[in-house]
Amino acid sequence: GLSMSARGWHPLLCFAALFHIADAGPADLRTEEIFKGISYGAMSRSKPRTLRIHVVELDLEGKGIRFLVTRPNPESKGATDEVVLPKTSTFARKNKVQVAINGTFFMRGKGSMNEGEAAGVNFFAAHDGRVYSKGGPKDQVLFRWSEKLGMELWVEPGESTWDFNPADGQMALGMARWAQLIRDGEVVANNGKDKHPRTAIGLSKNRMKAWLVVIDGRQWGISEGVTLGELAALIKELGAHTAINLDGGGSTTMVIQQPDGKYKVVNRPSDYFPLTVERPCGTHIGIFAEKVRKQ
Repeated sequence: GLSMSARGWHPLLCFAALFHIADAGPADLRTEEIFKGISYGAMSRSKPRTLRIHVVELDLEGKGIRFLVTRPNPESKGATDEVVLPKTSTFARKNKVQVAINGTFFMRGKGSMNEGEAAGVNFFAAHDGRVYSKGGPKDQVLFRWSEKLGMELWVEPGESTWDFNPADGQMALGMARWAQLIRDGEVVANNGKDKHPRTAIGLSKNRMKAWLVVIDGRQWGISEGVTLGELAALIKELGAHTAINLDGGGSTTMVIQQPDGKYKVVNRPSDYFPLTVERPCGTHIGIFAEKVRKQ
């Protein structure tokens, strides 16, 4: 993942302008419906530096889309073994979701990060109404979903009217306040100059559209990564009214089920570049959707 202490200053407005000037805004993004209510597209940009950007757009209005987050380790004994690490592609394949991205930050245990090893989750996590990681600071923000209430971002513990009860279907992952990208249509990204691979999720004002964004990084000449401010500018350009940053760095991964049923990592994970080895991650967000009916 990334250092959670990265701080610094950058001219955010200049970078935001560069995103809009560079390639005529979202006109350079061509998406195709790959499942009912799910479209995917990728784009390359040369400013503010070489970038490869992957976008999944979700139409949440009556399209039968459902979410899944990583299940807890059934044998967990505490904060250091809350989940069992799978790669994002393994998570997608085993759960038969159609799209998957990596989730929130996690503790690496002894540092080897092999599939099947146990790890702790740094922030809040809940699966099917069961809270299995309470996380740390009270200023966490959440991605959460339920079949009854749909998808929400920016719900903060202590201010929430949503109770988590076992088997009520609610899914949630948390992040700290510094990971906020957009709130109420305004960029509020933490100032910083560090450029990394990034994963983010955004939601439209009417909560009917959402975006999963993965930007590759640490790969000179292919995709060099973005700051949090640049990430916020991009996801706002797509249409997000609220957005949060998820784990990035070597964790940044997007997996999509292909027409033949197999699963493909569509981005280039940065671990051990140029080998692009996929990293096992602590948590993930998966999406279920129906096949597109052929005309």
